[in-house]
Amino acid sequence: MKIVQTFWTGATTQPGLHLTGGWMAPEYHWMAWALSVLQLKRFYDRVELITDDLGKHILIDLLQLPYANVRVELGALTIYPSVWWALAKIKAESLQNEPFLHVDGDVFIWKPFSPSLLSSNLVAQNEEVSFPFYDTAIAQLTEQGCYLPACMAQSPPYRAYNAGVIGGQNHAFFKRYAEEAFTFATRNSSYATTVSGFDVNMLLEQGLFYSLTRAEGETVTCVLGETPVDDPTYPGLANFMDVPYQTAYIHTMGDYKRQEVVVWHLASRLRQDYPTYYYRILRLCREAGLSLHNTLYETPELNPSLHDDDYFAQLRHAANGSASANTSALYHYGKGLHIYQDVETLFSRPFCELLSQSLVFNSDARLDEETEPTLKQTLHFQNPIRNEPAQKPLDSLDMVLYDAFLESKPIGQAIDEASAYFPSAEVQGDYRTFQNLVLDRIKEGMYLGTLQLV
Repeated sequence: MKIVQTFWTGATTQPGLHLTGGWMAPEYHWMAWALSVLQLKRFYDRVELITDDLGKHILIDLLQLPYANVRVELGALTIYPSVWWALAKIKAESLQNEPFLHVDGDVFIWKPFSPSLLSSNLVAQNEEVSFPFYDTAIAQLTEQGCYLPACMAQSPPYRAYNAGVIGGQNHAFFKRYAEEAFTFATRNSSYATTVSGFDVNMLLEQGLFYSLTRAEGETVTCVLGETPVDDPTYPGLANFMDVPYQTAYIHTMGDYKRQEVVVWHLASRLRQDYPTYYYRILRLCREAGLSLHNTLYETPELNPSLHDDDYFAQLRHAANGSASANTSALYHYGKGLHIYQDVETLFSRPFCELLSQSLVFNSDARLDEETEPTLKQTLHFQNPIRNEPAQKPLDSLDMVLYDAFLESKPIGQAIDEASAYFPSAEVQGDYRTFQNLVLDRIKEGMYLGTLQLV
């Protein structure tokens, strides 16, 4: 199966590397592109990029991402309102003359798509129902007298297909889909600044696709299954903590791009699995005059413009020493390298082996306790991104868990001790669920650097 990705820089007036693509900072925008295509290339040889001149310069000439084919086809789209970015992707899909899957640059996979999915007539990520922005877009367009394709005459609540992954065997369908989309854009171009760009893009890309499939009687198979999603926040769809053994598909939509825990996992995953691309991105961003969000790399000893990849690889050993007042950038850098590998190694083990592994509270962290007016504990640790002190109030489960690991002990024993603090009927009724809940907290603590393997 051919995989396609689209990158359109539009009518941007920003220097290329300054583009954020909705991410918290430019460095994460480019890390996302790198991780997305590199994971796709693990399973598919034919990954094609469709872009414009600036997009090719960034992703191919600078980042050197390993696309099998690059087509510079999107320059002509500047005649359309730049706020309607969905047109670029629809154009790219219409250029396909064979079965394909289009995968967004914020989608990451850790296993191949199923053979049944690849042989399907049409494919989308999932069906959406009752998302407010579709109804908002329809209302705005109708109120202003805009043109709407006849197939889009749905009754509320509006339905759509999420296009994080879209495509299928029926590649001819996408030419008709594009014809409808560009007719909409041409006839409504004068309204581009009077309607919500986000809402109209969602409607154009995902609502129109749904409507046209229904009008033509086409079947659509969904990556995430056939149950429609009714929560636009998509809880759990950016859970990097469970990659790669429990979670094999992530789509960092919307607000996920601006959550520190998500961008930290994204960057840590790229650093662990594809360090050459990780450091290249950091160097390019610094050389472009960008301030890095990850302030660890602002220190001279970690400046990626001053040190090569081999230097950074050797810093894994820096965590074997002791931190100077818990502020040594080199120490915390090396510790971060160990953390990510340790968590993956631990949670890849069979369940019984995992439970027998011992952990202990990390001496870099600190627990503060208050007893009045009620018992409270606060966890103090070093923020792994900014190399600065951070704190987290603990709930009752975290409190008993951290208390358990003040001494080294097997994970299974700590879970048993923690269970004694909660209603026995509730815990014993589904003990495996309780174990998994505690394991999630343990995983979080290990990623924070507050729990460590013995």
